[in-house]
Amino acid sequence: MKLFFKNRITIFVSLYLFALLCWDLTLFINPEKTTLSNYLFNGGYGLIYLVAGILGIVYSRRLGLASIFGKAFVSVGGGLISYGIAQFVWVFYNVFSNVEVPYPSVADIFYLLFYTLTFLGFIFLLQKKR
Repeated sequence: MKLFFKNRITIFVSLYLFALLCWDLTLFINPEKTTLSNYLFNGGYGLIYLVAGILGIVYSRRLGLASIFGKAFVSVGGGLISYGIAQFVWVFYNVFSNVEVPYPSVADIFYLLFYTLTFLGFIFLLQKKR
């Protein structure tokens, strides 16, 4: 367990995830579901997807883009980044445009890109080694 918490990124992400879970618990208890805090929570957990996607792309360089795992990490990482961007677009619509359910919106393009890139990453993982 000591080895797990030696990396600064791991410590930061663990603390951030714990804070986000506490925030989620307070929102769950609160009967009002259309507050600014509720809308900003989407951006809060969208940040997790952004960080995971960036780390996936950074670590894919260690594997090499010629390898199957490198291609899969880039594709899934790009999908996670796309999901994070979609969450921030959704927050923008909620907070600044005062639209509770923006449909159709620019965020839908990024959500679709998330599914496409993640699917492509899993296809890379299912390929045989050459």
